[in-house]
Amino acid sequence: MKIWKLGIDTGKRDDSQQYQLVNRDKLFLLDFMRKIGMTEKQNRMLDNLPVHIIRGRKEYDISYLWNGVDLYLVNEKAKNSLACILEESVEFIPVKNEKKLYLLNILCVADALDLNNIKAKFYEGKITYIKKFSFVKEKLPRVPIFKVMCEGRIYTGAVFVTEDFKENVDKNELIGFRFEEVGDF
Repeated sequence: MKIWKLGIDTGKRDDSQQYQLVNRDKLFLLDFMRKIGMTEKQNRMLDNLPVHIIRGRKEYDISYLWNGVDLYLVNEKAKNSLACILEESVEFIPVKNEKKLYLLNILCVADALDLNNIKAKFYEGKITYIKKFSFVKEKLPRVPIFKVMCEGRIYTGAVFVTEDFKENVDKNELIGFRFEEVGDF
């Protein structure tokens, strides 16, 4: 099974639309990060979060929600194209904006990293950044999109997708998605 790291390919970063939560209150942000870090559906607890554009003019089918971790927003076209394959592994949380946008709440977190074969940066003995990923094949989930555990916590620096996800994006001609091949496991 081929695995890719998901990213955004929007050409010049400053030219693509990027978003941020309107409410920047510290307590609100801490609560938001706690909820979005859970591996269960939020059941409308995060619906209609106000977001605004912080830069860029060009619209793509996927964008970042800048909040310190990899959070993705998708438009209605991407949601409709991906919903059939992501029904159990993602929650599409509607955000409040003049456009119909959805925060991708990725529910599947796999403890599948092969820590003996990754290349990483460390600080005080802890992994801070992974440069090259490796997985234990038997621990990979059978879902099209997932995050991974690293040293007992969710690694926020990457989201991974399978062939099914990539093929769906290509077939539906969704723009803005970038795929960096991790390997065949």
